[in-house]
Amino acid sequence: MVNIPALGGSPVAFTDVHGNQREIPLSQLYFDSRGINASNWPTYYSYKPIVDPWLAWLVAQGMLVPGAQPAGRPALVIAAREAGAAGNAVSVTFANPTPNADPKAATVDVTVVARQSWSLLTAASLESVLGAGPGTGSQPGLVFLAGPAPAAGAIPVEGANAATGDPAEFTIAKDGGGTAFTLEALFNSDADAADAALLTVTVANVDATRGSFSLIVDWNKSQEAVSLDDLQHKNPFAFLVSFAAPDGGLIGPPNAGTIALQGGADTSPTGALTATATALMG
Repeated sequence: MVNIPALGGSPVAFTDVHGNQREIPLSQLYFDSRGINASNWPTYYSYKPIVDPWLAWLVAQGMLVPGAQPAGRPALVIAAREAGAAGNAVSVTFANPTPNADPKAATVDVTVVARQSWSLLTAASLESVLGAGPGTGSQPGLVFLAGPAPAAGAIPVEGANAATGDPAEFTIAKDGGGTAFTLEALFNSDADAADAALLTVTVANVDATRGSFSLIVDWNKSQEAVSLDDLQHKNPFAFLVSFAAPDGGLIGPPNAGTIALQGGADTSPTGALTATATALMG
C-alpha cells in the first residue's frame, strides 16, 4: 500500500516524562497498512510508549484521519539497506526527470539523505541505546559504540564530528579534555569506506546538570542524471538504499520531489520490518 498522509487540525502535542511539551508535525505522520505511524518523526523512538497510545486515541476520536491517496503510477520501489526502524530516517529527492523511449535509459537527479537522532542520552545509557556492535542496541542506527563505554558522568562537547580512519570512526571529545567515547559507522567494509566517510555525528542539547545529551547522525549524497538502469544495477546509493522496478516493470523516471522511507520497525510479530517507499510517475 502507498503510504497516505495524515490530516488533522494541528500538530500532535503531548507531555513527556519530564513535564516538557513536545509536538509532532502532521507532515511526519502517515497511515499505512497497520494504521497511524509516527516513525518519520526523528525522536519517535524516544517517546514511543507515550506517542503510540495517544495517536491511537486521536484516530479513534476522528481527530486524525487519512488524506487522499496519492495519484500516479509506481515508477520505482525504494528499500532501506537493512530492516529496522533506522530506515525511516532516509529520504530520497528526485529532480529533473528525463523520459526516454527505453525506460531503463530515462534519467533523474537523485539525492539521498538520512538523519537520525537520539535525545536524553547519558554516559550510562549510551551503550544500551546505540549498541556495542551492528544492530545490538535498543535503538540501533548508522553508528554504534566502539571501544569501552564512556566513564560515569562523562559529558561530551557540543559540535559536529567528521569521520576519521578506516573503518570510519568518530572520536567525541569530553568536556574538560580527553575522549568521551568513540563511535563507529554501521557499514564499515572496504566497499563502504568512501560512503561511510560522508557521515557526520553532531553532539547537541548537552545538559551538564542531568548529564544528558543528544546525538544527530547525518548522511547526504547526490548524483545527477542517473539512469534508471544504473539505479538498479550500479546503485551509487547502495550504502543506504536499493532501487527496484515496480510490478509490471519500469515505465519512466519518477516525479520530481522528496519521498521518505516509511514502515521500518526493529520488532514485529514477523521480525524486523524494512522501511520502503514507492516513487510515482504522472
